[in-house]
This record gives sequence, C-alpha cells and structure tokens, in this order.
Amino acid sequence: MESTAKSRHSSSGHDSGNKYRKLIETEEFKHLLQKKKAFIVPVTLFFLAFYFVLPILAAYSQVLKGEAFSILLGLGYMPFSNSPSFG
Repeated sequence: MESTAKSRHSSSGHDSGNKYRKLIETEEFKHLLQKKKAFIVPVTLFFLAFYFVLPILAAYSQVLKGEAFSILLGLGYMPFSNSPSFG
C-alpha cells in the first residue's frame, strides 16, 4: 500500500522534496537563516538574563520599589483588568 502511494505521488508531477532541497541550497535562504539566528540568539539571551535578574533586582534594590515604577506597573496591567476574560 505504501509503494502505491509513493508511485502515485511521483507520477502526478509534484516533487515537493526536490523543490525544498533546491530552496534551502539557495544563497538567499542561507542569508535569511543567518539573519534569523542573528536576531533570535541575542533576544533570547536578553530575555533569559532579564527573566532571572528582575526578581533579584525586585528583592534587593530600591529602584523597583519607587512610586514611578508602581504607577507604570499599574498602567501596564490595566488593559488586562478590563479584559472580559477577567470577568
């Protein structure tokens, strides 16, 4: 049954595997992958650093306990509190 499906697929003229191989071998595709990696790696590292440092700063620093930060934090959560899902 599997062999008939393969032969039927190849006889219909659709060769997506070969098209994909040709696509990933192009210089433009390789350039796009490099640009993707150049974006994803630094952003991920920044997020992870921020994720682990923020609780430490919140616990041991007075910067995040100020009035201005509390106002900004409240404004940041305001759209969520008006959401119907918080009903």
